[in-house]
Amino acid sequence: MCGGDRMKDLIPLSEAEGKVKVVRIEGGEDVEKKLKDLNIDVGEIIEVERVTHEHYGPLILKVDDRDIVIPRGYS
Repeated sequence: MCGGDRMKDLIPLSEAEGKVKVVRIEGGEDVEKKLKDLNIDVGEIIEVERVTHEHYGPLILKVDDRDIVIPRGYS
């Protein structure tokens, strides 16, 4: 999953801050399905609430006014 407005602005979600637009989901069908179940899909605007640690640990996102915790491997 990546955030950014233009191709040159694409960054991994784990490096993003604030509101980002999901422009791509990588990781296979299982990852895509799990994220869609959480209302995270290409084109959605989500907010990166907090990164627990720069290099490891889960990410906390705000999606549809709900806090969602996802594994860093999904980011």
